[in-house]
Amino acid sequence: METGWRRYLILSWRLARAGYLSSTRDRVDLLLGILTNVVRQGVSLVLIGIVLAHFRVLAGWSLAAIALLIGLRSMSHGVFVAFLNPIRGVQEKIRRGDLDRMLLQPIGVLYQAAFGGTVELLGFGDFLVGAGFFVYAMIGLAVRWTVPLAAFTLVAIASGVAIEFAIYLASGVVAFWTLQDSPLYALTYMFHERLALYPISMYGSGLQFVMSWVVPVAFVNFFPAAVFFAHSDLPMPVGLTVGLGWFTPVMAVLSAGVAVGLWRVALRRYESTGS
Repeated sequence: METGWRRYLILSWRLARAGYLSSTRDRVDLLLGILTNVVRQGVSLVLIGIVLAHFRVLAGWSLAAIALLIGLRSMSHGVFVAFLNPIRGVQEKIRRGDLDRMLLQPIGVLYQAAFGGTVELLGFGDFLVGAGFFVYAMIGLAVRWTVPLAAFTLVAIASGVAIEFAIYLASGVVAFWTLQDSPLYALTYMFHERLALYPISMYGSGLQFVMSWVVPVAFVNFFPAAVFFAHSDLPMPVGLTVGLGWFTPVMAVLSAGVAVGLWRVALRRYESTGS
């Protein structure tokens, strides 16, 4: 087992290095892409700021508090895009028959589908933008930093990566039976890329339940935010509990475990598309 893990680590390093060199060949395009991400996310916060300029709070959340949500989500999303973005194309790989080729390779199929040597440097841009929002939120909320809180920040980012990986993998597994793109992908994208930017307390109870326990994007940023509020003198917004905040890594492990389990079941029953 140790030898297998060592082999994957060496392979990952070599593939990541090759992917990095490939991504940096056109540096102008790379910089423009990063700048576009900065502007896009900056506009999102400006629009929220305009709303809050009239109403002061949004579902009980200040601008700094919403910046915390955006920051946590963007940092974990940046890491996901940098290293695991290919998993979002798993439906296309199944539909085109690329999975047949992967089955013949001497390394894990899921490893190839999720990583495969692709390094998206635009993901680092997302991470840096998210870090900027996060720092702004920490200052605005006057959070008192401790070693456990610093450790939790890293755990929250890693958990967000695992949850995003899980929801895209689970939505892609449907293609094993349909052999075509699933509408679940579009639904997953809406939850994670749009609705998760705002506090889920502003949505109806049914949607809150779905975003917490079915497509658990609330554990990417909403519930983890409670731990940061616990280190601030500001009152805890409605819907947050510190207990659920600390439950974040557990939810991440459960989500990833369920998604990988579904993948294994589907892969055992996979029949070639003939493409």
